[in-house]
Amino acid sequence: MRHALRSTHSTSIRPTISVVIPAKNEALLIAGTMMTVAQILEAAGYVFEIIVVDDMSCDDTVLQAKWACRQLLSVPCRIIATTQSLGKGYAIAKGFAVSTGDLVAFMDADLEYPPQSLPIMASLLETYPHSCAIAYRTEDNRPWFERVTSKVAHQLATLALHLPVSDTQAGLKMFPGWFARQHLSCPRQTGWLYDIEALLAAQNNGLRIIQIPVTQQSIRPRRAGMWQMLACAVPLTQLAWTQWRQSWSSKRASRTPQNPAPALSTVLTSQKVTEPSRPPRSLIGPQASHDSRPHYEKIP
Repeated sequence: MRHALRSTHSTSIRPTISVVIPAKNEALLIAGTMMTVAQILEAAGYVFEIIVVDDMSCDDTVLQAKWACRQLLSVPCRIIATTQSLGKGYAIAKGFAVSTGDLVAFMDADLEYPPQSLPIMASLLETYPHSCAIAYRTEDNRPWFERVTSKVAHQLATLALHLPVSDTQAGLKMFPGWFARQHLSCPRQTGWLYDIEALLAAQNNGLRIIQIPVTQQSIRPRRAGMWQMLACAVPLTQLAWTQWRQSWSSKRASRTPQNPAPALSTVLTSQKVTEPSRPPRSLIGPQASHDSRPHYEKIP
């Protein structure tokens, strides 16, 4: 049974937030990431929950996430372990499905994208309720090969799908909770194309796409190589074909041209979002026992 988040202040009208963190072999980072997210959202005055979805890690990611949950006594945490590894998109979707927040975000477990953007995104979605907020990289400190492959992937997606955004692949996005649970919890694309499918769903449902400039820091070598990206050419073509067919059917039914929802690019010159002060990589809790806790579950 889903129990919705409730503000600790009865007069508060601020939205609650669910933060979904997909993780695979992140034992060295996951605890620090969870604590950093909690610190930032608590300081901003939001009521929130953290949902970690482990994509069949081969290390102690789940144990370290459970240890972090025990340290964050005032924060609702859920640790979900999948029984099959189907990719980052699948993990995000499973987290969205069990979320309870008015707003639902996902972010990469390695903190390459600044979590200080979360309160900014939430504030913007309070002002523009029928919107989603996505990070886009204005500064990228990764190695040149990673920058080039990421830009090529984005350009291919933009040309094929006509998405009006500057960056489809940034690992930090926030959606209205109802939209995430209704439209993004059963994806067709379970890998890195999930981001594109989510943005297409937002555009097709009339959500305004607000873009937040961020600086991405390189924490480790890219896990997805060129061959993995090339393997996505077929599903990307399928996405483009499905989008074109739906658009054509919609135009034929209405007999009037239909333009995609415009993207609103929000430039926060007074609130530059950069890399946060990071906890040390060695922030690892004591050896956790394999105890059964109510916030830990396995799903197919």
